[in-house]
Amino acid sequence: MASAQSQNILLIEDDTEFRNALAAQPRLHEEFDVEEAGTGEAAIADTEKTSFNAILLDIGLPDNTLATGAYDTVLCFNTLHLVTDLPAVLRNVHDTLKPGSMFISKSVCLAERTRLWAIPIALMRLVGKAPYVNMLTFETVEHAIADVGFGIIETGIYPAPYSRFVAARKI
Repeated sequence: MASAQSQNILLIEDDTEFRNALAAQPRLHEEFDVEEAGTGEAAIADTEKTSFNAILLDIGLPDNTLATGAYDTVLCFNTLHLVTDLPAVLRNVHDTLKPGSMFISKSVCLAERTRLWAIPIALMRLVGKAPYVNMLTFETVEHAIADVGFGIIETGIYPAPYSRFVAARKI
C-alpha cells in the first residue's frame, strides 16, 4: 500500500508477463506504488477510486476502451525502431491524443550513420536473439510523425549519434 509520500503509478498492459516485468522495477523503490490493470475497463475503475501521478499505457489494448482523444501527452522512448508498421502505430498515437496535445519520442536511428548494423542484427534474428529492427533515419522518423498529423515543434540528437528526439503537437 502507498504511503502518504508515495508516487502512484497505474500500469495498463494486457500481456500479464510483460506487465509484471514492467511493474517490478518501480516496486524496488519504496517511493513508488504500482497498480496494474489488464484492460481499459479495469483501468477506468482504478482511476475512479485512486489518483495517479503517472499512467503507463499500452495504446494497443484489445478492448480499445481508452483509445480516442483521451490523453494530453504520449511519451515513446526507444520503441519506434522496433515496430513493423510505423505509420499505423503513429496513427494510433495520434488518435489517442486530444487536439493540441503532445507526442514526445526518442528513436534509435541506426541507418543514420551506417547500415552495417543491419548485418549483425539480421544474423541475431536468424537465431532468435534479436527483435525486428527498423533501420530508421532522422528524416524517416520526422516525416512519419508529420504525415499522420503532428506539427513538429523541436528535434535534437540525444544521445549522439544515433537517437532522434522529436517533440510534436497534434494538429
